[in-house]
Amino acid sequence: MKPKDLFWSIVLNGFLGYLWSLFYWDITDLTRVWDHFLSKAIIFILGSFLFGEIVNRVSPLHEYKWNHPIRIIGAASYLLVVLLCFYAR
Repeated sequence: MKPKDLFWSIVLNGFLGYLWSLFYWDITDLTRVWDHFLSKAIIFILGSFLFGEIVNRVSPLHEYKWNHPIRIIGAASYLLVVLLCFYAR
């Protein structure tokens, strides 16, 4: 495990977590005027799925298995940034 890969995973996944939280807040602001919950849910689910696919393709660390420490720390930094964004808002 290289320190460079560990740092890159934390920074990249933290940034992607911030982008996802921006996506979430923009979708909720955009669909606030709509009365249909189903349309909001479909847009959010499809957008999150597409964002997840982009994250898997962009990340240079995708060759590691899911239980590799670098991937686990990256996922933890992603979740931490998302939770901080939800808490701060």
